[in-house]
Amino acid sequence: MMTRKDKSMKLLLTQNYISKSTIMQVLGCSFGNAKEVFTYVKRLELEKAPVIMGNPIDVRPHRVPSKLFMKVMNIDYGLTKKQYEVSMTLKGGGSNATI
Repeated sequence: MMTRKDKSMKLLLTQNYISKSTIMQVLGCSFGNAKEVFTYVKRLELEKAPVIMGNPIDVRPHRVPSKLFMKVMNIDYGLTKKQYEVSMTLKGGGSNATI
């Protein structure tokens, strides 16, 4: 059985964009801290976004790129993927363990 943290880790590894609640579950922090991290990553994302009439375009206002989040938090994708797969194998995840 997958825990909430396991599901969040799977979302982080498989989805291109993640929400504040996923950030909160992955980091194991409060919603306020997750919101601060989200705001920082969103600001970095918008610095690179195309600008129309002086305002950057925010296509996904409630999500941030998971790769940018991992870069900001200094999380290694390969290591995280291996940890997730080992965790699922130990819990009896079987074939669902691979991403």
